[in-house]
This record gives sequence, structure tokens and C-alpha cells, in this order.
Amino acid sequence: MQMQIALLSDYLKRALDVNASQIFFTVGTPVMYKDIHNNMVNLMPDKTEDARKLLPEHTKALVDQAIKNEQDREILMNTGEVEATLSSAGKMRCRINAFMQRGTYAMTVTIINSKGDNVLQLEHWKSIRNIDLDKITELPKGGLIMLVGTNDIHTFASSIINYHNQNNKIHIMTLEDNIDTLHRHQQSIVNQREFKSDIANMRVSVLKLRNLGVDLCLISS
Repeated sequence: MQMQIALLSDYLKRALDVNASQIFFTVGTPVMYKDIHNNMVNLMPDKTEDARKLLPEHTKALVDQAIKNEQDREILMNTGEVEATLSSAGKMRCRINAFMQRGTYAMTVTIINSKGDNVLQLEHWKSIRNIDLDKITELPKGGLIMLVGTNDIHTFASSIINYHNQNNKIHIMTLEDNIDTLHRHQQSIVNQREFKSDIANMRVSVLKLRNLGVDLCLISS
């Protein structure tokens, strides 16, 4: 029996339940997710229909549910890929990367921790990423910290922002392709700028940081 097309919201709810970091939708395989240890796991192992391999009509329907902005849909059609942000009933924010492969739609959904957990709550980073949290949370007088890695790097970077927002009276700014984590003003002032809507030229915006009195900046692409 052919698998029925599920709602994207059902997969997102399941992703929250299992603490998924990313969900993968592509033709010829069941819906998979990455756990906190970067392992690939079947998202719906207990449901026979959902565990079956996705067909082209399934991935197209799911991409249509995720990419709602007409401009983003045009970009996908013209370039074969697009990145967007999706909010789900105030429970989560997701980074959507939809693309074409072998003439069919595919999509990676990255689950973003919109609350920006405190760095000190992410002790697992010490063991699984070998990161010195004391050095990261010490605000440098000047310089550059680069974080390069897998999808959960963004969650960690957002946690650094949140840590300083809670503990230091400074000016924080983010320059992002898509704003994933929303930071509210706490001890710090936090300005978040998004490419397309707030930024016309990323290079110019970076060069202007000193003039804006920015103490800490997250540049996310």
C-alpha cells in the first residue's frame, strides 16, 4: 500500500520528542534524523507507513509545506536550492534548506533552540567536542573566535550569545542569513540583522561594526 503524505508538523512534533538536531527528507529513504551524538536514526520507527521510503510526491508536498514565501519558492525553482526559516506554533524555530537532487525535491530541517540555552547547561560539549568553556565565555578585549563544525555549532554559538546577554552589559549584534534564535534584551542590548530584510551587503555591514560600537558579534551563514 502506498504511503500517505504526512504533515510536516507531525514530523516536527516527533523531532521535539526525540530531541533531534536535524531531519532529512529525500526520495528513496525513510525520514531520518540526527541525534545529539550525530548518529542517523529513523524518525518514525514505530509507524510502518511513515517508515517506508519517501516518493517524489512526498518530498515535494513536504517542501511546499515548509517553503511558504513565494519569493523563496522562485529562488528554489530558479537556482535549485533555498534557505528559509520556519516557526512552528511558538514551540520551535527551524532552518529549512530545500534543494533539488536527481530531479526531485529534498530537504534538511535544522531544529533551532529558540531559547538559546545557557552555555553552562551544555556541559556535554566538554566531552563530545573537547571545548574549553571557560575560554569561550571570557569576553575578549579584541579578536576573533571561529566555530566550525556540524549543525549543532549554531546552537552552541547562540548559547554563547545568551551567556553574555545574561551576564555582561555590552552591545551584541548578529548578522545572519536567516535569524534562527531570537535573543531578547537582558543585561545586554542585542540587535539582530537578517540578510535580505535588514542587510543589502554583508561585507559593508561587517566593516561598519566598529562604528556601531559592537562588543560581540555573531556572523552566521
